[in-house]
Amino acid sequence: MMRLTSLRSAWGLILISLTSLSGGCATGGAVKGVQADVLRVEDQVQALSRQVVSLDSLLRAQGGESHRKWADLSTDGDDVKQRVRRVEAKLDETARRLADLAKGLEAVRLYSGGRVAPSGRPSSGPADTASASPPRPSLISDEQGLYDLASEDMKAENYPLAISEFSQLLENFPKSDLADDARYWLGECYYNQRDFVRAIDSFQRVITDHPNSEKVPAALLKLGSALLEVNDRTNGVRRLQALIKDYPNSEEAGQAKRKLRDLRSAPGSGASRRR
Repeated sequence: MMRLTSLRSAWGLILISLTSLSGGCATGGAVKGVQADVLRVEDQVQALSRQVVSLDSLLRAQGGESHRKWADLSTDGDDVKQRVRRVEAKLDETARRLADLAKGLEAVRLYSGGRVAPSGRPSSGPADTASASPPRPSLISDEQGLYDLASEDMKAENYPLAISEFSQLLENFPKSDLADDARYWLGECYYNQRDFVRAIDSFQRVITDHPNSEKVPAALLKLGSALLEVNDRTNGVRRLQALIKDYPNSEEAGQAKRKLRDLRSAPGSGASRRR
């Protein structure tokens, strides 16, 4: 039952964060942006809450079944234990995701500028909207935490959640020093999901919005690759050639050369027909 307790604790954190957001003081523009973030995260929370209820019921059913099996046929006990362990593993994963969502909501609450007491009620300080924004060190800490959280989910191949978190960072902290990295990794998440249209948009925005970023060579390489995936060979080759020309000493330029060489030697290409 420890797993169910942790699930309920995580859910409680999310409810507190939502209450804090509704009660905090913030400028009108910030509130609209935060409301959009909250609605998006609430959709995820509702989906996860349904999963919690389903898994809770399944665990109880498995527990009842295990008692009957052990009483009637002890040799089946190991099989039941394995099934219960699998359900418990699903509960652990759901608890982790709920806790991650709670962290994301807390970051949005802090960014909204609403100074909220731990109980969820606004603090009794003066409501000065001109100074409502939290100090810059808190913002830097929050955006780094959100970036780290998204990176962990991406490494775990939890791409939908990572996409939501990278998008939240870019929306809440558009001037962040992490914006170019977040935009690039957002494109990687889309690419790994084979959503090449959105990947193309993300990689192009790295190049356009952050021309001096260290991520530009990698963005050019993946942009060219994504264009090739959607059969836009002309523009895909152009991006790879631009990478080789503008960043000749980069590791990505070497990869682009190999990709172009493979394209030329592929069956049906003009080069292969001339040989």
